[in-house]
Amino acid sequence: MSAAALPSLVQQWASLGASHAPAEDVPKDSPRIAAALNTFASYVDEARGLYICAQASGRRVNVFMDRSQLMQSLSFDDVRGAKNVVLKGISSVALSKDAPDSDSLLLAASFGGIIAMWRLDAINLAKMGQAPKYGRWRLEGTLPLRGQLVSSLSVRQGLLATGSNQCVSVWKRGTYANAPWKQIWSTRTPRPLLRVQWSHDGQFLAAVPLHDTRVLVWHVQDKQVHLVSKLRHTRTVHSIHWRRPQMPDDSRPPALVVITTNATAFVYATMPTELTFRHWATVDASSYADDMSMAQRVISLMYCDGYHASVALRHDLQLLEQQEQLALTGVASSSDTERQRRASRVKQLQQYLAQGPDLFFALLADGSMVVYGLFRMDEPTPSLWHALLTLRVPPCISTEFSHAPLMLEFMPLAPKSLDGSRIHPTALIHGQTATGLRGTMAVSLLLLLDGDIHGLFVQNTMTDTNVPAHSQSHTHTFLHAEHRSDILSLETTQQARSLLSFSRDGVMIWWTLCEKGTMASLVSESQFRLRRAFAVCALGDGPNLCALDASHLNVALFDKACFVPHDEDAIALNNVMLSRLELPQPVSPENVVLFRCIQVDGKDVIMLGQRDGTLYTWTCTSTPSGLSLASHETHALMDGVVCAAVVPYWHPQTCAMALLAISPDGSLGVWDTLSWTQLHHVHVGHGAEHVCASDDGHLAVLLHHDDTYTVCVHDLRLSPFANTLVHVHDMGCTSPSMAWKTMKGGGAVLATGGDQLVTLLAEGRLTWTPIARVELHGMDSARISHVEWIAPHRLLISSTCQLFLFDTDRHSSLEDMLARHTHTRPYYDATALLRCVQFGLVHDAQQTLQMLDRAAAHGSWGRVHWTLQRASLASLEAPTPIPPLVERLHESQLPGVDKALCATLQGVHHAIHTDVDVPGMQYLLAWYASQHTNAPMVWAYVSESQDALLSKVTSVWSDRVSWPVVRDSGVFGWMRKREPLLPIMEQVARSAFTAGDDIDPVQCSLFYLALKKTHALRSVWRRAIGHSDQAKMLAFLAHDFSEERWRIAAQKNAYALMSQRRFAFAVAFFLLGDALSDAVHICVRKLDDLPLAMAVARVYEESDCGPVFQRIVKQYAIPHAHATGDRWLGVWAHLLLKEHVDAVRTLTTSLPAPADRRPMHDLPDPSMLLLLEYFKQQYWCYEALDPYTETRCVSFYARLLCMSGCDWVGLTMLRSWSFARDAPEPPAPAPLPTESAPAPTKIGSLMGERRPPPAQTMAEFDMSAFGL
Repeated sequence: MSAAALPSLVQQWASLGASHAPAEDVPKDSPRIAAALNTFASYVDEARGLYICAQASGRRVNVFMDRSQLMQSLSFDDVRGAKNVVLKGISSVALSKDAPDSDSLLLAASFGGIIAMWRLDAINLAKMGQAPKYGRWRLEGTLPLRGQLVSSLSVRQGLLATGSNQCVSVWKRGTYANAPWKQIWSTRTPRPLLRVQWSHDGQFLAAVPLHDTRVLVWHVQDKQVHLVSKLRHTRTVHSIHWRRPQMPDDSRPPALVVITTNATAFVYATMPTELTFRHWATVDASSYADDMSMAQRVISLMYCDGYHASVALRHDLQLLEQQEQLALTGVASSSDTERQRRASRVKQLQQYLAQGPDLFFALLADGSMVVYGLFRMDEPTPSLWHALLTLRVPPCISTEFSHAPLMLEFMPLAPKSLDGSRIHPTALIHGQTATGLRGTMAVSLLLLLDGDIHGLFVQNTMTDTNVPAHSQSHTHTFLHAEHRSDILSLETTQQARSLLSFSRDGVMIWWTLCEKGTMASLVSESQFRLRRAFAVCALGDGPNLCALDASHLNVALFDKACFVPHDEDAIALNNVMLSRLELPQPVSPENVVLFRCIQVDGKDVIMLGQRDGTLYTWTCTSTPSGLSLASHETHALMDGVVCAAVVPYWHPQTCAMALLAISPDGSLGVWDTLSWTQLHHVHVGHGAEHVCASDDGHLAVLLHHDDTYTVCVHDLRLSPFANTLVHVHDMGCTSPSMAWKTMKGGGAVLATGGDQLVTLLAEGRLTWTPIARVELHGMDSARISHVEWIAPHRLLISSTCQLFLFDTDRHSSLEDMLARHTHTRPYYDATALLRCVQFGLVHDAQQTLQMLDRAAAHGSWGRVHWTLQRASLASLEAPTPIPPLVERLHESQLPGVDKALCATLQGVHHAIHTDVDVPGMQYLLAWYASQHTNAPMVWAYVSESQDALLSKVTSVWSDRVSWPVVRDSGVFGWMRKREPLLPIMEQVARSAFTAGDDIDPVQCSLFYLALKKTHALRSVWRRAIGHSDQAKMLAFLAHDFSEERWRIAAQKNAYALMSQRRFAFAVAFFLLGDALSDAVHICVRKLDDLPLAMAVARVYEESDCGPVFQRIVKQYAIPHAHATGDRWLGVWAHLLLKEHVDAVRTLTTSLPAPADRRPMHDLPDPSMLLLLEYFKQQYWCYEALDPYTETRCVSFYARLLCMSGCDWVGLTMLRSWSFARDAPEPPAPAPLPTESAPAPTKIGSLMGERRPPPAQTMAEFDMSAFGL
């Protein structure tokens, strides 16, 4: 299945990262504080349907559209010169239209002294009121300002204003395409700039220095900039805002709103005949308080101009009108009370829209909010405006505002179609502190202005605005901690409900999973920072943790936890108890391969593994008086370790905790951490960089060779019966991350993430296939760095400083997706029927045949009730004639009926109606089921009905006898007698002569000479009229090859043909020269046809099992079986060579791994368990099969049956297997031969002598036809 056709997981939550935050000890007028407060910008144009906002996170700008759907994530890694900037995050963001009549948008962001410009062009021409459609943002250019830290940006109508730690400047771009920005004005400022902002019409520019009481206003006309006002205040200015009028075409001078730190807003405006700004109105949020103590609890005051407020109100009004229409048409039920309430709300919203209020939101420390309205600011006649108290919303937000200042921004959301009777938010309030904390509140003015506390509720992310307004999420904390630099590690607790994340700047954050119905999100609960730490791990189920630096192990306890009183190293730091233990020796990040903490028997064991194979462990014990840390213990694992992992529960050996380590030579060791005994030792390959494991014995090993990464999946449950490599997943040039998920019902799912795609792999019927995918859209150059499973069915992905949570159960559960690939095969499946018959489920097989007959008659599948009872295969009878059944099934066109099922039915029919023993029936079943392409010839080899088998096989060939057909039957290997093979070889020779359109004696020469029928070959060449070699071959075949000179001449011609790469013809000449060893060697090495070599040796030699044939089996067949994983061939070869112990071991042990490391190359056929059952009847079986090995082997093959979808067959074998060990008596030894006749003398192989034959005269044979 292609990646595009896989189901995609649904995103539930995202943490897009925090903005740059300065250190805690910076001065109040540091430009880094301003840089942390100017990282959010929005642009709304209701007429064109534009609702866009941008939020900076670390080195990225996240752009959202419509209802805060992530549109694209822009990175400064793609900006020239940004990688050399010392600053760790973006310092300011601005967003606006490129020109008044343009549909293009411009986004400006600063990173230290570098300003980058991105442009978004419409892909369609918006006409007749149509909204423009947009594609992707593209980087348009950069503007470097050397030596400056840009802390504020503002863009308006082709003008760019920059505020830095040195000056405020105005830039203008040329009118032609890709024109550069040129500075038209600049002035130095005494302090760094907190904010610069253009008015809506672009005529005025306001700026406020950081931690200052002044606001400077300039008037800009063409390239002339004049200072028109200096607005002084008694308190420090918190923020400035230009008012955007309710009507977009309003041409009156704009108003300026200045908010000071004492939660007071001052409104300034100009007279029509002058440019000086005058004070027109004041909104004092502290006036609501009855005393001064209440005024000190005002956290922040936010301004929402008339345009943004009216947009949100109109969207609320649309929702009410849609509800009324649904009620009138009868689509939705509505009571009289609800209609009256809806009519009252409509009237109220219409009044607000008519008055055009500008709203002020005062957020108090107790979680309540006071809303003020400033009315009639759009009146054409100048007058003093009055602020009226609208309402106060009771405490509805959990706030912890210890980090001031707090900057709040109001943004309307795109309208949403009605979803039932629920009200959805129509606006967002974005909060940002100077310390990097962020928060988002969803607002429904419809409910908020009606006094309903559900009109204001906290979101855990910018991307969950589709949550209904009635969601009870207001108890969540408003501000949350997020990462601002690249995330280095993710670790879930053993309960998988909490998560510890660690970023490059030393910040550690504990996240807790919050679930409500189908919705889920992560909430940051605790934050801790150690600048020198380079690795962390979770201590218990949280929120305690361990951090590692170069010389100390740091253990941090939260939630009022403490250490035992006698711990003198423990210190208190910001409500955190910290204990620093000195390491036995200094460590570096490059030498640490493992740092984990696992709970064992109620104790927390901290593990530190190094590349030299040394493992240090510390035990933490919880006591009533606190946490006790024991001194470290040292363990030596191996000489060197490149990567390691810890598994809390190791089910293959029922181990409480297992440690896995890989050495530089690719050897994997698994240890029980309680007894430190080694459980497994397998080879996984060179170049390992990372390993992770599941509870049920699956491993994922990341290999790196030649700039290419490969994920190799191993199943240690297959050891020692088969090689553990089961799947290879090529990741290209991207280093992926991996995480395992063990399912409750069995099986495991592997998540592999690379670039911007995560693929979920699962095992299905002995093959690993992708079942789902996750793609991060709009992330540009960002790559997935980590994946981790949290809770039962949720997947967490990190990219740079961002986290994304996906749900695997939203549309189709992970268990359902896994079941599609691992479900039990139905009874009408070809493999299911074949296994049922092979393993002797006779009654169930007969019942299956009856149900197939009924299904063919009625056109639907019925149900089979399994008895799970075995009987002798010889007792199998067909309850209905099978050939007519096959025809009816073909005509029925039932789902599941295919060629494989029909072939299996034919095999059952012939096995029943052919007079052969049980091994012969097994051969016929497999041969017919494979549609005559493959058969386990070991069954035919041990059968006592070989004559009947040969008759059945040859009757199937009829007139289409050819070497490929004969080769697939394996008859030249399993037939113990030589005489019946001679006529078969002669038929193959005659067929080869007339196989093609033209007769070709070259193809049949090999077979005739293997039969030593030189005269027949001469007659064939006489008929080859027109062949280029006819004359020379007839002349050469006329010689007497009983003479040594002509045999040597034939071998010499064979070498000539090999130089021409005519290998089949060369084999014929080697046979003509009586060099059988050389001939079969060419068949194997050059023709790559081992069965041909065995067939030639069987018919050429005089005995049933000649020495050359035995040498072929030993020298070529057994290594070929090991290289290809063909256990059937290996067992047959050992039986033929009387190596019975090795034949049993071929069934019970793994084969040597090939050099190319193919997955599942030696995974045995489950039906080989029947062969082991047959071997138990022989005395020699118990030399290689002890009771322990037999028990594990039977369990292994039963598991293979279950893995292949034949669960009931595997269960039946476990129930019916007889572990009795009554070995039969060995046969009496054969008498020694008295005197053997001398062997006939033959000339040696020229190829074996490795020297050319003696020279012959040209009269003996003219070899010019062969190039000599």
